[in-house]
Amino acid sequence: MTANKKPRLHILPLAFAAVAAPCFAATDWSAIAQADMKFAIEKVRSGHAGSVSGQIDVTAPLEAGARAGMLEAADAKTEQDYNRALVRFINGFGDPHTGIQLKLATRAWTGVVLDHIDGKFRVIWSEPNWPQPLPPRGAIVQSCDNVWIGTYLKSNVAPFSNHSLEYDTTASDLARKAMFDIGLGWTPKQCVFQVDGGARQYQLPLRAVADGIGEARIDAVRNRYQAKAKPVGLYRLAADKQWVGMPDFNGGISGDAYTALYPQLAALKHSGWIIFDLRGNGGGDSSWGNRALQALYG
Repeated sequence: MTANKKPRLHILPLAFAAVAAPCFAATDWSAIAQADMKFAIEKVRSGHAGSVSGQIDVTAPLEAGARAGMLEAADAKTEQDYNRALVRFINGFGDPHTGIQLKLATRAWTGVVLDHIDGKFRVIWSEPNWPQPLPPRGAIVQSCDNVWIGTYLKSNVAPFSNHSLEYDTTASDLARKAMFDIGLGWTPKQCVFQVDGGARQYQLPLRAVADGIGEARIDAVRNRYQAKAKPVGLYRLAADKQWVGMPDFNGGISGDAYTALYPQLAALKHSGWIIFDLRGNGGGDSSWGNRALQALYG
């Protein structure tokens, strides 16, 4: 969002998308945030299936998040405040089908990537030749900015996020986001890591993407820890082994590929192995996957 452009807010409750229309003076972030927060609350309240049907696991966080969200929106003084308020409100549902698109680009990076593995937060990537010393891969994070890492993620990265058991990947998702600056002010300044049996503190000053890193480098690093299926299609591994790529259920992107896939699946003999690869598939219109099974089994 820039000073001379109207804020555009896209809320995606299930398959629903919408745009906020109010326009204010570019410096009045409180008015912009309150208008868009009201819009977001109403869209979730009227468009989310769980809210419409009165499910308590949606209506309760909606009402709590609405109260907190409006207070935070009223206090917004900058674009960062605006972004944080809206992201925090949407995160409160802990629902991967409900999201917000603010088109936030990665602006800077600490040089490390974290993940939640075997109950601990570990370094899964440490950028070589970084200007500052970085913890090695495998180092266990103990705390960030003097707060235990789990508390830091929940309070700073997603303070209203629902850590319910059915979404056990939430901790990993938050950890992987924490060290990348996308304008929400959640990256820590320093963390304590367990390294070689001892504790060591590392300073983690951000390095701007424009400062010799570039999006291409960051994308290359992310690709190392974000597995993704092959493009939609049927791949023959052996006479009795077939591999089916399903990286997304987005008809707007892969509709033609799925249409070509179904006849190929229907022609397969029902023997041997057929492996459906859904790595990286974030959901969407699951009918694309259902139709693949129907092509196989009728």
